[in-house]
Amino acid sequence: MDFITLSGHADPIPLTEDAKSQLLGYLNNARASVENTIDGDDLIRDLETSIGDTMRAGLTNGANHIDGPTMSKILGDAGPLDSAQPVQPVRTTDLPWICRVQQGKWFGGLCLGLAIRRGFRVDWVRTIAIFFLLITGGLLGVAYLIALIFVPSMETPEAYRTALGQAQQRPPSH
Repeated sequence: MDFITLSGHADPIPLTEDAKSQLLGYLNNARASVENTIDGDDLIRDLETSIGDTMRAGLTNGANHIDGPTMSKILGDAGPLDSAQPVQPVRTTDLPWICRVQQGKWFGGLCLGLAIRRGFRVDWVRTIAIFFLLITGGLLGVAYLIALIFVPSMETPEAYRTALGQAQQRPPSH
C-alpha cells in the first residue's frame, strides 16, 4: 500500500500500487495537456483537489484505501482536460501604442493607459492632460473624445502590464 498527498489535502491518502500508477499517469497527462495554458497550474491544483475530495469520500464510506477499479471510476468521472485555452503570446510590438484601462479610470482610461505604457505616475499624466486641456481651449478634449472611439480597451492595469511584459513593476499611484 502507498500513500499520496494531493493539493488541498494535508493528510496522505492510502491507495494501492495500481491506483497510484493510474493517478500519476492521469495527472502527468493532465499537466501535459495544460502545459501551455494561461491557468494550467490552477487547473491542475483544482483537479487534484477534486480528485482528492472524491477519494476522501470513498474512504469515509468504509474503505481503508483506494484500489485500481475505484481509481478508474474516479478518473473516469473526472474526465479529460481538453478545454484549456493555449496561451497566445503577446509581444509589445503587437499591442497598439496605447490602450484604455477600465479599472481605475477617471473618464475614459486613456491617461491611465498612457501612464502604464510609459511608466509614469498616473496623477502626473492626468494633471498634464488637464493643463493642456485648458491651454488648448478644449481642443485636447475633442481629441480625447475621438481617441475614446478608436483606442482599444483592457480590463485591468495588471492585464495591460502583463501584456506589456511589465508584471514586476510597481503600479502607478492614483
